Amino acid sequence: MMRKQVILLFLIFNFFSCGNAQPTSNSDLQMDPDGFAVIELFTSQGCSSCPPADKLLSEVIRQNKGKKVYALSYHVDYWNRLIWNDRFSDPQYSQIQRAYAERFNLNSVYTPQMVVNGAIEFVGSDKNKLYDVIKESLKIKPEVIFEKCELVDTSKNYQINYQLIGDISGCEIIVAMVSGLETTAVKRGENEGRTLVNENVVRALFSDKASLSGTVRFSAPEGLKTNNIAFIAWIRNISTMKIKAATAVLIK
Repeated sequence: MMRKQVILLFLIFNFFSCGNAQPTSNSDLQMDPDGFAVIELFTSQGCSSCPPADKLLSEVIRQNKGKKVYALSYHVDYWNRLIWNDRFSDPQYSQIQRAYAERFNLNSVYTPQMVVNGAIEFVGSDKNKLYDVIKESLKIKPEVIFEKCELVDTSKNYQINYQLIGDISGCEIIVAMVSGLETTAVKRGENEGRTLVNENVVRALFSDKASLSGTVRFSAPEGLKTNNIAFIAWIRNISTMKIKAATAVLIK
């Protein structure tokens, strides 16, 4: 029953198993026409400008069914000082955004912000920009492919086994555990009185130097229901922060 629930969750939120592409050699890698788009939204429940971007992210998830579009919502913590404490916020996510600000030569961080494939950033509520960037990203052939991804459920402890093809020198693997759907009644701050819906909320992150094969392990955060868990994995160049491959994995 658990397997059916999680598979249904992935179908709803446009996640795909790495069985979509299983090349057997580097020549197959060169022939693979499928691009991808990893959308990282930096948001906060304390920011009145963020709900339109949250809604846009949800729209993109639904509108891009059948495409390799992977959406994540990072809740930064620096808005928490203004009355409302975002229960999904984490200093780690703010630090990721600061790293992007340095990479893009920005004077400061801001919300809402979207970053696609680690290569381009823009205001997170800019619908036209987002759809244009997704369209162009899907045309670019990947430099690396997840040849194999397997997620093993062991009662709130999860093990992901992966294999890669391509040039992974100078790269890291990052895996995000996300909760598919979260609803919050905001009682204070700029969004006081609003009920906010957030999707694909990052709840835990793993990162390590990439290898052609490896294992990633997670423990589910307290209170996170199994049927609301999904995983997205990507390969990122450490120095440029550009993403070279991405996929989503399912519980076996």
